[in-house]
Amino acid sequence: MLDDPSNEKAFNRRQLEVVAMLELAAAIKAGEMFVTGSLSYDRFWDRLPSEAADPAAIAAYAASQGWG
Repeated sequence: MLDDPSNEKAFNRRQLEVVAMLELAAAIKAGEMFVTGSLSYDRFWDRLPSEAADPAAIAAYAASQGWG
């Protein structure tokens, strides 16, 4: 389905928008893209435990995930 069936070079804008949003969501999840100011609402990194706080728990979690 094209936006303009009489123009063979036209494309479906909705399909392009869906693909663009899916790619943007994947990039944000992967850390390849960020939203300016988003960390001002919540400092995710501050909620992570430091490795020095409980190295045994970190090692157990890594082993449960199959990490070396």
